[in-house]
Amino acid sequence: MLGFEYGESLAIIGDCLKSDCEYIAEINLPSSVACCLNSHSLHPAILDGALQTVALCYTQTQDYQLKDKPIPVGISSLKVYRPMEPKMYIIGKKMKSNLSATTMNLFIISECGNIVVEIKGYEVKNIAYGITQETVLDKMYKIVWKPGANSQEEKTERQNIFSITFTNDAKQILENVFKDENHYIVSLPFDYDRITIQELLEVLFKYIETKLERMENISHILFFPGLTCRSIDQSTDEIFAAVKASCVILVRLIQHLVKERIGEIPTYIITKQTQMKAKHEDDSCVNVIGSELWGMVRCILRERIFSTLRLIDYETETDLFLLKEIVFKSNSGELQNTPEFKLEGQRLYSNQICKF
Repeated sequence: MLGFEYGESLAIIGDCLKSDCEYIAEINLPSSVACCLNSHSLHPAILDGALQTVALCYTQTQDYQLKDKPIPVGISSLKVYRPMEPKMYIIGKKMKSNLSATTMNLFIISECGNIVVEIKGYEVKNIAYGITQETVLDKMYKIVWKPGANSQEEKTERQNIFSITFTNDAKQILENVFKDENHYIVSLPFDYDRITIQELLEVLFKYIETKLERMENISHILFFPGLTCRSIDQSTDEIFAAVKASCVILVRLIQHLVKERIGEIPTYIITKQTQMKAKHEDDSCVNVIGSELWGMVRCILRERIFSTLRLIDYETETDLFLLKEIVFKSNSGELQNTPEFKLEGQRLYSNQICKF
């Protein structure tokens, strides 16, 4: 069985049949995966298992110098056609192959033969001993910040904004920026390990219960912890406490919105100096506390339960006058399909993924 060196959730490939150019493999879902299929468009364990099956195209041997070592380097397209089912199979078809690389198409199908997931142009390189390697730079990408266009639409009425912060400084910033709106703002009493996350959650939900009569009337939600590394030698325990608190509070907030069926409210996560600078200056200092929020939103929340999240990173407080531009105009016009923003040098940037 492939994946035997992984935990249960990543050891999902069962019996296999193969020929020289194609194979079919059975998917055996453990209970930890089968019980949560409905909460994913494509469960990560199933995708991982499908990509693992490329090993069936290579020779298995214990001799280190003869053993193939395939590693994934790219996918041309991935389409999900229908919900995942408890019983599925993976079909792999080799499109082209040589000693150093293989390109395949993969299909995850139901027991009735319907295509559930289609993966085309799956590229794999063999990094085995003695095989000449070509450059992989043409397979590598980076995020580039491009100047964004300003929306021409005007806000016509006062908005109902709900903001969550962890610091008084962050609270003051938002109060100044949105002083002309109906602004409900709660500053949670974060104090590293001296106040528990449960206590912070109690403050948050008590505020929601007592101050917000109808949460569905809120037009925008701003999550701005305002936490940064206090010094270059700050203890790892303090950094972990800040990361954990900001991530857990955000997750619990999103869970509450989904439970109350008001998950369509546009929600903005605001961080400081967590992303590469648009002007490519010295990026030696990065706010890892805020960076973790970006990672969690990109990899978990957007994929699973909440697609109306937008990320905003800024360099200095003088850039924050542009917050209103994003918050009030990103649901229509040219900013409508932009999920991530950078504010730097009093300019608005959106990102693109480009080749190296």
